[in-house]
Amino acid sequence: MKVSFIIPLYNAERFIERCVLSIYKQDLPQDLFEIIIVDDGSTDNSLSIANELSVKNHNIHVFSKENGGSAAARNLGIKKSLGDYLVFIDSDDYFQSHCLNKIFKMCLSNNLDILYYRLLIHYADEGHPDELGGDYNGMPIHRIMNGLECYKRGFLASTMCGCIVRKSLLIDNGLEFSDKRYGEDALLSYCITAFAQKVMFLNDAPYIYFKNNDSVLQSMSINQHLRQIEDTLGVGYDLQRLSLEINNIKLSDILKRYSVNIIFGAYLEMWKSRKEFKYNNLLNPFITKLKEQGRFPFKGPFFSFKKWLVVKILINNECMYL
Repeated sequence: MKVSFIIPLYNAERFIERCVLSIYKQDLPQDLFEIIIVDDGSTDNSLSIANELSVKNHNIHVFSKENGGSAAARNLGIKKSLGDYLVFIDSDDYFQSHCLNKIFKMCLSNNLDILYYRLLIHYADEGHPDELGGDYNGMPIHRIMNGLECYKRGFLASTMCGCIVRKSLLIDNGLEFSDKRYGEDALLSYCITAFAQKVMFLNDAPYIYFKNNDSVLQSMSINQHLRQIEDTLGVGYDLQRLSLEINNIKLSDILKRYSVNIIFGAYLEMWKSRKEFKYNNLLNPFITKLKEQGRFPFKGPFFSFKKWLVVKILINNECMYL
């Protein structure tokens, strides 16, 4: 078994069949891949549809668990998978037809640890044009690099739905999706790239990221905004911890700088939104929680005088939060 497609499933009865069938439209031999669907406690007919699909196709395996979020569902999928490589796809997304065979061959022939590809963002609103997602920040295309070279060139984390990754890269380094609601994809992308020896980037966009009208129109609540900041801080501090575990001194230093930028950005967003959080009685409990975690005041390192000045005058100034 070469490739395991892992699909976390939650209340996607309208989309799951399209998602699964798109994998079968890739001209891939069926003995080359398996599809693992992990139902995360759906309350609609998603699980029934998934089970029907598995009856018709011998290489579809369905697992069910109590609701715990897509990260936990993906982690279960990883444990159940048999493939040498993993591909993650969300249940409301799908692949363009006849795209993956060429990409898989490129991955296998070059013995890659990670192959990143781009996403095409497709809106349910027909009046909204498609957009190309997954900006590589100027990373060279079709060039094999190790993790250190990727970071030296300014690597920006991608969604885990935008890559093929060697399973052993996760297992051997004890990596999995964190339970963060926001940023879990970015954190794992940063981690796997740090440990990878052979990484390649493609401009191909086989993955269709589907934005339905609900997700387009829905605005983030104040509580979700605060949770996003908290999870982003978690990503930064997890990356900082990873930098201490990496044996490569140059890569460790780069990861520290990355982590500081992420943490600084999250704190700056907290400061900008302080009045809104305070009005909703969320600010003081959040700062108290950060203090208990030893994360406030922000201690750095800062790597630049400008960041140090902003932190000293604004972010760490508790008078600004009164």
